[in-house]
Order: sequence, then structure tokens, then C-alpha cells
Amino acid sequence: MRGLRCTIAQPRLLVNVLTAISFKGVSEMEVCADGEGIKMAVDKSAIIQAEVYMPRKDLLMYELSVEKLVCWVSITPLIEAFRLMMAASLETPADLILTRDGVEVKCEQEDVQAKCEVPAHFHRDRHESLGLLSESNGQYTIMLSSIAKELFAEAEQWGETVDVTLNERGVRIRAGGEAGYYEGNVMSESDAIKHS
Repeated sequence: MRGLRCTIAQPRLLVNVLTAISFKGVSEMEVCADGEGIKMAVDKSAIIQAEVYMPRKDLLMYELSVEKLVCWVSITPLIEAFRLMMAASLETPADLILTRDGVEVKCEQEDVQAKCEVPAHFHRDRHESLGLLSESNGQYTIMLSSIAKELFAEAEQWGETVDVTLNERGVRIRAGGEAGYYEGNVMSESDAIKHS
């Protein structure tokens, strides 16, 4: 098998983040694996730019048989696959196996044998979005979408602090725990905030 095999220590954290993203109408996300870990990214016409990152050191087991692997995966079936594993064995770590045929999520314990497959595809044009901030009298106006509100709500539940910084693409929001983090550059037409 030429692809990625890893074990995610806290699948519930990943499910919470993927669910928050799917609520915004995003149906697919790019999954990129390399020697450093796994990144799942969303870029929806510059309105929603979000990222889930799981560094290699925070995965229980990690094997990548190619230098880099990139594909597009449907979010909803991936969420359901992890939920199936969690229902079968609550907080038991789940295996994520990614190949050119798709994604397989499974849990193999002494009393639990569960598996779910999610199709993936590898050819898709991706919008390159570089939304710029507008500066007026030393102030930056940032437009936040509702996905940012979801992130703050999730971070509060985790008991985490949230870092908010400005960059050339928008506002960078970061929150997460030991199993990785969620990060987004978010711009939309509502909920303007100003930063001096």
C-alpha cells in the first residue's frame, strides 16, 4: 500500500472540528500528508479558509509510504466514519488509512472490530485566495464569518485559549489541544471588527 496510515489519539477533537466546518456548507476538504504530519484544509472561494493540523509527534502511530500525499475527501462521510468508531469504542484511538482509493477509518481492539471507507479523489482546481485587509487611519477592518464563532465556542468547551492575529490574508484564529489544532484565515461580508 502506498499512502498514509496513522492512529489518531483523540478522534472526538477531530470530529468536533470537522462538524463545525461542515455546518458552514463545506462539503469537501483537501487532505495533505507529508513527513511532518497531516493537514486537512478548506478553501471556499476566500470566504472560509480553515485548517486542521495533526503533527506527527501527536499521533500514536504514523506511516507515510510516499513523500507527500494530497487528495480531496468528502467531509460528512468522514465525520460519520469517526462517529461509528467512537460509538463502537468511545474514546479508543482510531486508525486513519489514506490511499489513492480513498480513506479508511477503523478501530481494531480485542472486543471491537469496526471499519468504514470514504471515497477520495485527486484532481480538482483549487481557488488561490489572497484576500487583503483594508487599512484606514491606522486601523484594519477584518470581516469574520460565522465559522469563527464556532471556533470560539469549541475552544471554550476545550478550555483552551484562542490566539487571534492579523496577516495579509485576513485574521488568523488558532485553538487546539494536545492532539493538534484548528486554524483559519477567515473573511466574509458580516461581523466586521476593527483592530488598531
